[in-house]
Amino acid sequence: MTLTVYELDEQSIWTGATHEIAPGEGRPACCTTIVPPEVPDGQMAQLRGHTWVLIDSIPLSDVQRRAREARGQVNEWRDKSLNDGVPYSMPDGTKDTIQTRPDDRLNLMALNVKAEARAEAGDSTLMPFRGLSNTTYQLTPAEMRDMTLAALTHIEDIYQQSWSAKDALMGATTLDDVEAALEGLQ
Repeated sequence: MTLTVYELDEQSIWTGATHEIAPGEGRPACCTTIVPPEVPDGQMAQLRGHTWVLIDSIPLSDVQRRAREARGQVNEWRDKSLNDGVPYSMPDGTKDTIQTRPDDRLNLMALNVKAEARAEAGDSTLMPFRGLSNTTYQLTPAEMRDMTLAALTHIEDIYQQSWSAKDALMGATTLDDVEAALEGLQ
């Protein structure tokens, strides 16, 4: 079960973007779980405290308009990157992909905690993990810990890149600044 959040800009105006957050996953900054109203043309929804208020749209400069569009592109890149997963070389040398969708992230965290506990207890019982290829691998607790940490680090890197791009977009003063903020996404 996921939670829907609604992205806000720096003036608490709903950007029109929504995101699905897995249980136990941290909520991104600048968002709310309060469902916004229908927004008529020429207006915007602004969150004031716990209440949505419809306000007249303010004409945006070309830079502001492009930066707003670019924020949406950053979110699309982030979500696609998370859904693509991370390539990983399994201990037997097989190349596979660790899935990192919202529900997968919760599973990865649980597997990491379980692997860490087993490793600390000296328990070397093999742990099953199924990759994107639908192949099940039998990993030692240390191998499972290493694999889940690689996937969780990948997830953190994606979020960090998206936050850096959004920070750059907030400070953009020219169209070149906006485009430069998007270039770093890989």
